[in-house]
Amino acid sequence: MLLIELIGDYIRHKNSLATFIKYLVNDNLKINVLLYEPFTSIDQNKKDTSSHQAAGAAITIAASPNKHVVLGKRHKNKKLNDDLIFFNKSDLTLVCGYSETQFDYTLKLNNIGELDFSINNNTSPLNCDDEKIINLINKNISGVNQ
Repeated sequence: MLLIELIGDYIRHKNSLATFIKYLVNDNLKINVLLYEPFTSIDQNKKDTSSHQAAGAAITIAASPNKHVVLGKRHKNKKLNDDLIFFNKSDLTLVCGYSETQFDYTLKLNNIGELDFSINNNTSPLNCDDEKIINLINKNISGVNQ
């Protein structure tokens, strides 16, 4: 799985990011997005999921016909690898909010909604799958930035 750091204003330009993800999915890639937002409330008081978590459930999954959300207790000192256990068998994961982690790849969303992909510290040689994914990333960035 390729890990790509996502930086920039992805909330303001969510359409650019969503379009980019859609292009990659159309190219048959399995995409995950992992956002660590320490100041956002995920589980609301007086909901079933909140009461289950307060009662001590290790994991609560809220499911509907088209979506599901996995909730669990999270300790402040958890690292990126602790959260990646949910993402096996994917091609790439866009990660935002893990400032303590050094990434080999960065996807930057600039202030006008354009994407820029860069290789930062690629010390290991790319395998064929990673090279294919990077080529698809560059192709699809061109489509978003037009």
